[in-house]
Amino acid sequence: MQILRWTHWRPFVHAAKHPGQIQRALLQQLLRRNTATRFGREHHLKTVRNYDDFIGAVPVQTYETLRPYIEDQEQTGEPALNIAQPVMYAKTSGTTGQAKLIPILPATLQEHKRSQAIQSYVQFTTEPRAYYGRCVAIVSPAEEGTLDTGTPYGSTSGFMYQNMPRLAKVKY
Repeated sequence: MQILRWTHWRPFVHAAKHPGQIQRALLQQLLRRNTATRFGREHHLKTVRNYDDFIGAVPVQTYETLRPYIEDQEQTGEPALNIAQPVMYAKTSGTTGQAKLIPILPATLQEHKRSQAIQSYVQFTTEPRAYYGRCVAIVSPAEEGTLDTGTPYGSTSGFMYQNMPRLAKVKY
């Protein structure tokens, strides 16, 4: 757990103390990474220098306004919405209409793993007995199906469970 303290907890605390700075840096990172996408070109992300420029260049989006980019990127493999190709899609239940496929990128999975590590560190430092014995996991299927392109769709929680580190798996 001491490794998690240095690699995950301390950077998290630093970020919590400087949220504006961290958010501005994250925005710049995302803009730089995605200027070459079709969405980036259409919204002139290359000229965006700050938050005010961003809100002026990119109108509020809904899933339906993003659906063509998501579908085009999946079908062609060309970067339409994001420079990275999704490793899977999280499928929503479709309670407000047609089910939606949310792209899950490699960076999404890394951030999810990082947040799980922070949660584990906090839980262990406040109540180490929580880690005695075995754990139970209730997750949806990692893969409910595959798209015509071969990309899987399903539950993010199931995918994370399926791909958790071996050290963590021994507790289940």
